[in-house]
Amino acid sequence: MIKMNNKKYILFTFLTVLAGAFQPLFAQQKGYYDAPYTRYEANLGTLTGASATTSYSQADIAFEASDRTAVNLRNGNSVEWNITGNFNRLGIVIRYSVAGVINHTDNKTANVQLYVGGELKETLTLNTYYSWEMLKDNGDVNNSTSMTDSWRFRFDEVRRRIDQNYPNGTTVKLVSQSNDLWIDFIEVESVPEPKTAVQQGADASFTGGDLQAFINSNQGKTIYLAQGTYNIGTTLEPKNTKLAGAGMWYTEIYFSSKMSLQGGIHFTQSGQNVKDLSLSTYNNSRHSDNSNSSGYKGFWGSTSNATIENVWAEHFECGAWMAGYSGEGVTSNVTFRYCRFRNNYADGINFCKGANNNLAEHCDFRNNGDDDMAVWPANNQQCYNNTFQYNTAELCWRASSCALYGGYGNRWQNIIVKDNYEVGIRMNGIFGGSCFADGTPNEFSNIDVIGCGTPYNTYGNPDPAVDITTASNCSDLRNINFSCINILNSKFDAVYFRKEGSGNQIRNISMNGITINGTNRYGQNQNSTWGNAAGIRFINTPNISNVSFCGTMANIQGTQIVSAPASGWTYIASGCTSCGSTVVDVASVTISPKQQTIIVGGQIVFSTTILPSNATNPQVNYTIQSGNGVLNNNILTANAAGTIVVRAAAASNAAIYDEATITVNQPSAVGNIEDSGIKIISNNGNIEIQGIEIGEKVLVYNILGIKIYSQTATQNPMFINNLKSGVYILFFENKNISTKIIVSP
Repeated sequence: MIKMNNKKYILFTFLTVLAGAFQPLFAQQKGYYDAPYTRYEANLGTLTGASATTSYSQADIAFEASDRTAVNLRNGNSVEWNITGNFNRLGIVIRYSVAGVINHTDNKTANVQLYVGGELKETLTLNTYYSWEMLKDNGDVNNSTSMTDSWRFRFDEVRRRIDQNYPNGTTVKLVSQSNDLWIDFIEVESVPEPKTAVQQGADASFTGGDLQAFINSNQGKTIYLAQGTYNIGTTLEPKNTKLAGAGMWYTEIYFSSKMSLQGGIHFTQSGQNVKDLSLSTYNNSRHSDNSNSSGYKGFWGSTSNATIENVWAEHFECGAWMAGYSGEGVTSNVTFRYCRFRNNYADGINFCKGANNNLAEHCDFRNNGDDDMAVWPANNQQCYNNTFQYNTAELCWRASSCALYGGYGNRWQNIIVKDNYEVGIRMNGIFGGSCFADGTPNEFSNIDVIGCGTPYNTYGNPDPAVDITTASNCSDLRNINFSCINILNSKFDAVYFRKEGSGNQIRNISMNGITINGTNRYGQNQNSTWGNAAGIRFINTPNISNVSFCGTMANIQGTQIVSAPASGWTYIASGCTSCGSTVVDVASVTISPKQQTIIVGGQIVFSTTILPSNATNPQVNYTIQSGNGVLNNNILTANAAGTIVVRAAAASNAAIYDEATITVNQPSAVGNIEDSGIKIISNNGNIEIQGIEIGEKVLVYNILGIKIYSQTATQNPMFINNLKSGVYILFFENKNISTKIIVSP
């Protein structure tokens, strides 16, 4: 154990620390860089009576803290920060640990006073109800051979929203009322105003009662969940509705069951959007009933053409396990965006059992107990074209952050992985299923793996920062490209090529632009049979074919390459892919059309202009900010009369956007065109309207429902000329009648 005086030794030159703030991570356009919160490490605050501890021993609490460093606050000790920025409403997250737990069920408590701007806001009672998980006795048969008595999940988080304005430089202070409190960091953000039902385009509002019954009676609608906490005693099934809250800091769905599969949001149909709320649970272990039965996930089942956006999910078995086990089909074209998956007992997101063409971006994964971002083609259902990008994953306390167990065309890109207990990037065939396939390669690109790997994993064995393992449960591990991977300050070896059991071949693996800097950086105990930590290690004589590594190694605390095969393997130290090229940021986004009028059921196809034209990432994300419609990429379909606001935001920076305002009319044939005295004649691209009253407003829509003409009659008959051939809808606004007409050339 190494004790330090109120500072943390930052080993990474690209980590920017400003006024004690941990900035969203490290480099623009990598990780969840546009997260709305700013981190303040405890050891970089002003400490009174307290001290910071850094430890690389798994037995110590500080080992599970960011940078392996935390502050112990005893009774009367304090830590204080000056926070930057202006806050309309202040959101605070505190990452803490309460020491002295003997059993997971102890639920020890510690009190801490929260001061903001010098004013005592609340005395918080922090507890260990969810934390301190002992793998050997948590009911998971996968842990039956665990060789470690070390606790996991020793830190948890609590959050508070303070509905006051605070200026730049406001102080936040924690004063401990107990002896056993440890603080890792706080995160602060300016919480936006709660969204209203109108802003969410809702046509049904729920304020209390039986939510499932309300959903059942409002099929096909967007349901608004007002501010508050809603206690749900079993699984919630959205069916064909969309759920929209007031915001993740305002609307909470709390699942109160500990029974297997009796909680979480269960997807069974397509188009089941969920946004702007948080999910939490009474569940406090991966297998709460101490059996091998699964707990339940925040999201589970299968859906397609859906978006989960601005959702906070914690303390579930998994954040999201997207796979159909009861005939729901496969998960496809689903997007997770701006979500926080934290403090769960297993995976963050797992795209499983045939999942394809899904996306998880701009998300935060923290303190989860299994793979943060996984693809697994289980049950012989191949997974392909799933993408994880612009995500940050930290402090995973078992397994890995980027995990691939088969498939093709899956991508992990622009990601930061930091301070994991075990592995940062993993691919292996140990779980079986459809396994690895030919076709479009799986890709890992532009990823930082920092402080990962271990000489002593769950089963007492070493693990690297990047693990490539073949096993007899799967066919050859193959068809994977790595580019621009920084493997930094690994706690043990950096990269493994490993065979388990009889294993199969490892082939067609390209690693290009790889930087390995630092192995065994923290002087951990060595595996006595292996010696010092290596850059690359081949284990159990794997069968290697067409595997190449192009990159650099530095600060290796042992042999650079151990047990390399005589053939099938190429190592090149120069002439590799150029990484870290200049990023050209998006300066502006312009959406077109900016304004338009359509009818219910009509569609608009949007386009955008990105400046500068050579921006590194010119992609945009389209979202509905308010109103009732459906977006399929850049195509909007209007569902109801009113106004729809569509935002086009730069995928690289959501703060850069433009918006379009679409007016939606509902023509309804209350009258009959024949009974109105109006007669319409179409001739050679021209329309003559006879019998029209002076002052009548006429709107003409094309077959897509887009308004192309609007005119108030000043004479009878009225003429509309030079229309292209096609089908049109004429809407007479004053009479509230419409009719369809075919225009021929």
